[in-house]
Amino acid sequence: MVLQQLNEKRFLKMKDTVQEYEFIHEMSKSRYGFSNLGAAALFDFLSELETDSGHELEFDPIAISCDFIEYRDFDELKKDYSSIETIDQLINETIVIQFKDGIIIQAF
Repeated sequence: MVLQQLNEKRFLKMKDTVQEYEFIHEMSKSRYGFSNLGAAALFDFLSELETDSGHELEFDPIAISCDFIEYRDFDELKKDYSSIETIDQLINETIVIQFKDGIIIQAF
């Protein structure tokens, strides 16, 4: 019965709830470019975004790593965004997530 339903609904999607540990474990893999603390800060941000917007986000590590970039500090960030002079200017340009050991921004 289930296989018949799957064959009839080619665009059926299965969703899974990702817990904080799973998110951090996956996003802190070297291919995604986030530290453990950065992944935790990003998880908190995205969870709050889900709650505030009422819209459920899909966990897509590749898309997330394309949309957000972690930097150790503002000086490292300025190497990629030389036109940005201050953190306030950066905040006016994009989403900024500051945490103990770095900064995450939404790429722009």
